[in-house]
Amino acid sequence: MRYQRLQWLVLAVLLFSSCGYWGPRQSPGASPWIGPGKKATRFAKMEGDFFRGYAPVPYWDEGQGSVLAKRRIESFLPNFPRTLFEKLEETEPALTDDGTSTYDKMKFDAIPTVISLNPDIAVVTLRPMPRDTMDDMFPKWTRRASDRIEYETIGLLDGRWFFTGVIFPSSDEIYVISTAPEIPVGLLEFKDNRAVIPFNGGRLVLTRDGDVVSTVRE
Repeated sequence: MRYQRLQWLVLAVLLFSSCGYWGPRQSPGASPWIGPGKKATRFAKMEGDFFRGYAPVPYWDEGQGSVLAKRRIESFLPNFPRTLFEKLEETEPALTDDGTSTYDKMKFDAIPTVISLNPDIAVVTLRPMPRDTMDDMFPKWTRRASDRIEYETIGLLDGRWFFTGVIFPSSDEIYVISTAPEIPVGLLEFKDNRAVIPFNGGRLVLTRDGDVVSTVRE
């Protein structure tokens, strides 16, 4: 009888753990701007299962309750210019590590970062891939969210990892994408390491400093 009870207890633990039963809880971390000097309140829910482990999944509260961050940014996808997708699909022949054959290597890598909500604004940092090496062209903090509290992964959406924060990686080629009709979608232009994205009721000021671009909503 005792063994049977133990079996039921283990089964219940596995069942609850596989469902990710913890609800979203307010948690420190990166989130986009929602107003002048104000960021979305970040929540996190532990999801996963007993066998694969658990990971925090971000939620945002813009004042009307927490919403899964990944679902919140789905509106961006139709606004990505086709020319940008085509560029990300470009390949070129490259040698394998042993030098005995070639393969089609992606010419560019990109990191999309959501920096504002209402209006919804994202930036896509594009960098050329090195021709004869698999080295990552982006700084390490972009791949390890724990290194920077101002920057973290949202999740995989339409085959690409999305990020969020009040900073993002710099490049000579950065695209701005928005659901707001007054914000033109296209290449972001910096002058003296500064760029401004105006919109109805405010603006975003972007400042480039080496590998990092910081943002302020005014």
